[in-house]
Amino acid sequence: MVEASTSLPRYPSTVIAPPKKPKDFRPALVSLARYYARDAVKDQIPARGHKLSQYAAKEIAQMADALLLSEPERFVAKARRTLAAEIERQLLRTFERYSEHMSKSEVHS
Repeated sequence: MVEASTSLPRYPSTVIAPPKKPKDFRPALVSLARYYARDAVKDQIPARGHKLSQYAAKEIAQMADALLLSEPERFVAKARRTLAAEIERQLLRTFERYSEHMSKSEVHS
């Protein structure tokens, strides 16, 4: 009786990568939303006739958190668009690198 081989063929890691754990983008989404809320607060302060230097960073952060709680969809939507664009950029870059690798492999063959 012939026993089947249980080992899988080895492929170069640059060609076939093992599956990765899906990335959790929630922390990045929250950070970006808070960043955009802070930016909005920093734009509102001079619009009210005050100087940014009159406010401590802690006060600006507190105002930003309050703004984020009052209008979450505004900042989360902007953060989602930013993340989606970054993910797309990274995927395109990965694809380009893979394509370059494959074309170099064909030349050497």
